[in-house]
Amino acid sequence: MSKHFTIVAVTIAALLFAAGLIYAGTWFEIEPIWISLGVILLPIAAFLVHKYPALPLVALLFVGSYKTQAAEGISLIDPTLIVAALLALATGWELLLILGGIGRVSLREVFLGQGRGVLAFLCFFCVLAISYLYTPSPVSGADKLMRFAVFDMLAFFAPFFLLKNEADFRSLAWLVGAFAIPLAIRLIMGITHPTEQQLLGNADVTQIGIAQSIGIGALIMLYYRLPGRFGRLFAFTALPVLAVGLMASIARGPILMLLIVVAIMTVLLPGQGVVSRKALIAGVLVLAVVMGASLMWVGRLRVAQNRGPGKIAELSALAHGTLEAGGTTSKRLDFYNSTIVAFIRNPFTGVGLAGWPAFYGDRTIPYPHNFVLEVAAEQGLPGLAALVALLGGALSALFWLRKSKNEFIFVLPVFLFCILSNLVSNGIENRVLFFWISAAFVAARMAKQKERQPLVPPGPLPISKLPVCLEAPKLNASAWLV
Repeated sequence: MSKHFTIVAVTIAALLFAAGLIYAGTWFEIEPIWISLGVILLPIAAFLVHKYPALPLVALLFVGSYKTQAAEGISLIDPTLIVAALLALATGWELLLILGGIGRVSLREVFLGQGRGVLAFLCFFCVLAISYLYTPSPVSGADKLMRFAVFDMLAFFAPFFLLKNEADFRSLAWLVGAFAIPLAIRLIMGITHPTEQQLLGNADVTQIGIAQSIGIGALIMLYYRLPGRFGRLFAFTALPVLAVGLMASIARGPILMLLIVVAIMTVLLPGQGVVSRKALIAGVLVLAVVMGASLMWVGRLRVAQNRGPGKIAELSALAHGTLEAGGTTSKRLDFYNSTIVAFIRNPFTGVGLAGWPAFYGDRTIPYPHNFVLEVAAEQGLPGLAALVALLGGALSALFWLRKSKNEFIFVLPVFLFCILSNLVSNGIENRVLFFWISAAFVAARMAKQKERQPLVPPGPLPISKLPVCLEAPKLNASAWLV
């Protein structure tokens, strides 16, 4: 791609973006200050995305955790929408270069060896779209389908185009840690300086979504060896902060699932040539000690005493086989039972997209807090088959990656953590889940591309690089004198 073409294309894109902002500002009556700010920040954002392609990806994963309040309707100043638009533009630009024959790779190389996984995702989306045709909640179903088509599909396909090489994947690990640490600090500050409503027990201090983001950062610090001396220092400094922040979230699901994943991965990953056994054991010990100490510290805080004993009592009751544990645990078990009933009654079609709340009888509950059971209830066997094919393909790619001893095997524990966390907390509409499913396919693609690279570069080798057998024989002066 010529330099002249790049300058012209970027200029046209900037002008179109500025015109779009002005038109949107006129149509939606946005104040001129926001329009001016958008035009000023455009070249800065373009430079950062070009320099760090993983930046908009990580921003999309964390933007919800940094927002102080959820957006109501469609707002052009909503951070989530802005980040999604920026990510869509970056992905569309890469696709345009490829289709125009200007990009450095072809469309086939973008999805090298991962066609089945992409096909499984498209099949799953088609099943979701078809199930909308018979949903009892058309308004909620349309909203759910639109959000999935925009955010989840973008989170799945964007990594294929933006994570082009190993350097991009390394920057992904750095950025996740950089975004997760401020969240952990904010949780620590929040639990030590609670609001009046939190002290009275009228406001919940549990932060499940933020806890999942922090857990992902902790797993990357634990199972990925950041390059350089500063990288190792950063990992061992960040891990305790993330552990304290995770406990400050008071979110049982992510905490328990993190411990389960660490127990499994400590057995599976040592000896893979990624993280040494000594470093991994040291990291696990640091994580366990800090989490244990943080648990005792959080338990003594007044804000945690309003909900902590009840949650511990629920877990104790479940451990002793009592399903009627009370609190949110019993509610979720009731949700799960309802989804099973819905699946048994409609095994081949389900109740339709976003139809489970109507079936359950409470439309204020958007999903049953288990994405697999949600799909079983709303899409039936076709949805389950497509979802299992997608998850199975990602897991197969990760186990192949483990055998190849690739440095990006840290995606495996993160993938398992996302799956287990979403089995007890979230629904199928989850861009973090689909991003890490895509990251599994992208990491496997990079490993396949690396295997296909020739060991010896083409062209004549310099004399210093010739094999020993091709070098000129060295004369021994003493041999001639004999």
